[in-house]
Parts: sequence; structure tokens; C-alpha cells
Amino acid sequence: MKITFTQQVSLDQHRNRFLTDDRCHQHFFAVRWPQGFVCPSCGHREYYEVSLRKLFQCKQCHFQTSATAGTMMHRTRTPLRYWFWGIYYVAACKGETTAQQLSEKIGLNYHAARRMLGKIHDIEKDQGFMGDLLKSFKMPEGSKEEFSTRPGIETQPGPVKELYPILEQKIPDRKKPEIPGYSLEEVIFLSSRTRLWRGRRQRDGILVLIKGAASSEQSEQELAEIRHEHEITQALEIDGVLRAEELVRCENGWALILENTEGLPLRKL
Repeated sequence: MKITFTQQVSLDQHRNRFLTDDRCHQHFFAVRWPQGFVCPSCGHREYYEVSLRKLFQCKQCHFQTSATAGTMMHRTRTPLRYWFWGIYYVAACKGETTAQQLSEKIGLNYHAARRMLGKIHDIEKDQGFMGDLLKSFKMPEGSKEEFSTRPGIETQPGPVKELYPILEQKIPDRKKPEIPGYSLEEVIFLSSRTRLWRGRRQRDGILVLIKGAASSEQSEQELAEIRHEHEITQALEIDGVLRAEELVRCENGWALILENTEGLPLRKL
């Protein structure tokens, strides 16, 4: 299936075209597999559709994949339609926009818009699948100034002001546990049972949150709880619930690696 457009489209037209996530998934599929589905594992073309999870399972090797696999939108908790609108708007503005402007134009809350903007700033430089997706959005003519001044969607709640920088409590080196593959930078939360740190994954430098036991030795109950949390959060795709990356063995038991968030603990608010 070849994606073609016969005219330039405005943001309103683009938004109406991709008004639902189902339409976005159909378009994603058509751009990713223009000649029909091809299993990334064995190359077979026949598949079963797992519709509730938006997955495609190869009939031959039973490998499961999704149209968004390997992209910035994989396992996102932000509805796919907002990504389509956001990518289009940022590209039309030549990347020169702010998170607040993006939030107002597509009707997404400020913090989610800021995370999104950070991920799509370099999309025009991508010559792979994301580049193909961008090309399938016929961009409007005219200057970025003209495009950026058109009305958008009012967000609820209203504009959120930039937060003052919060200085996290530093962890003395002598009190830092050893987490293989990760370095600890700041303590986010402390209790009698749990500690939550912000750390950095050493292989790629990405910030993560690291949750572990406060005691020198993890109890069986604490171990069962952290394993249960890992299993549950891996299956959930709900805005506001942090996704678990992996469980890592450390000196006092197991640590749960979570995706980083720019949100603040309630005690700081």
C-alpha cells in the first residue's frame, strides 16, 4: 500500500485525518509495511492480529511485534494521535517551538508535551522509519512563524509555569550501594523500608530511577513485593505509572530499574 497525498494539509486537517488511535495505527502499519506485513524475525508474510494489544504474531515462527516497535512511540502511554499531531507540528515549525506552544497546539498537558518535544527534536534527521513517517505527512507551505501563530486546542488545566529547580539530597559515596551497570546520583525518597534514587545507566548515559530496599539485607517479603511490582508495571501502559525496565541484582538484594520522570515527589510539593 503506497501512501500518497495530493495536497498540502494544515494542522486542523492533519488532526482530523488522525482523530483516533485506530487511524494512527492503520497509517503506521501502511508506512512500516507498504507491501504488506513482513515478520522481522523470519521474513514470513502471514500473521495473526492480537487486536487488544495492537500486536502482530507471525504464523510461522510465532514472533510478536507491533507497528511502533523500535520507535520513540513504542510502549508509550501518550495516545498515538498526540504523537502524530506533535510530530507534524514540530516539523512544520522547523523544530523551533517550545513545550508550552506544543502543549497548547495539540491539547496535551505541559509535562507530557515537554517529554515528547525532547524525543522528536531530531526526527527530520532520521532517515529510517521515522523519516518515512514524517514524509507521509505532507507539510504545509508558508513560514514557521505563520504556522505557529494559528490557533490550537486549549489544554486542561491551563498553562503550567516552569518549576523552580529542586536540589535533590546528595548521597555520600560511603552510603551508596553498588548497582551493577548503574551509577547513583540523587536520593529521591527515603523510608524505613524503601529507597528511591535517580541514577544513570552506564552503557548509554540515560537517567533512570532505581528502587531498592533501605535495609542492608532484603527480606523475602520485600523481594516478593519488588518482583510483583516489576511484573505488574511491565504490563501496564497508564499515564502516571512508571514503566519498569529490569530487575538488577545488587549487594543487598534486588533493585528495580524504572524509567525516569521529571515529576516531583508529593513531599516536595
